Amino acid sequence: MANINGTSGNDNLVGTTSADTISGLAGNDTLTGGAGNDVFVYNATADSTTSAFDTITDFTQGADKIDLRPLLGATDLIFVGTTPTLNGVWFQQDVSLNKTFVFADVTGNNTPDLKIQLNGLFTLTSADFLGVAEGDAVPLTVTIDTTNPTVAIDIVATSYERQRQQLAGELHLQRGAGNADLKNLGNNKF
Repeated sequence: MANINGTSGNDNLVGTTSADTISGLAGNDTLTGGAGNDVFVYNATADSTTSAFDTITDFTQGADKIDLRPLLGATDLIFVGTTPTLNGVWFQQDVSLNKTFVFADVTGNNTPDLKIQLNGLFTLTSADFLGVAEGDAVPLTVTIDTTNPTVAIDIVATSYERQRQQLAGELHLQRGAGNADLKNLGNNKF
C-alpha cells in the first residue's frame, strides 16, 4: 500500500499493484490507481475545481472509493444521484465522451465547488464514496400561524436526518389581507 501525493501543479500519478491512497492536490491531475482497492482523496475543493478538474482513469466501482470526508468535516455530504443538492454530491454521464462527472457542493448554494472526471460510464451510489451518505432531496415546509405573528420553518429530511440545515437567500412571505410582511433575510442556519 502506497500513499501517493501530487503537487500544486498538473500531476500524472500512478498507483501500485496493491491498494493505494492517492491525492492529487491542486491542479488538473490525472490519477491512475492500478490494481487493488484504491482511495482517491480530496482534502479541499481546490484539489479539483470546475475549471481545473482531476481525471481518474481507472475507477473500479465496488472496489475503489472517492474520499470526500475532509470537505465538510464531521458532517457527511448527501448523495441523491443525478440531482444537484445543497451540501451534496451528484453525478452526470456524458455518453458521447464515455465520461462520468462527479460534482460536490460544500458551500450550500447548490452550485458545484468540486468536479472530478471518471473515464467510463458509471451509475454511482453513495457506496462509491467516503464521507457521503445516501439521502433524498430536502423539502422545505413553511407554516404560518395567522393568530401569532411568527413563522415556523421546518426543514424535513426524509431518509437522511441532517443535524444542520441551511436556508440561503431571501424568504419573503405575506400574511393575510393585512399585507403584513414576514421576512427572513440572509444566510440563516437552523
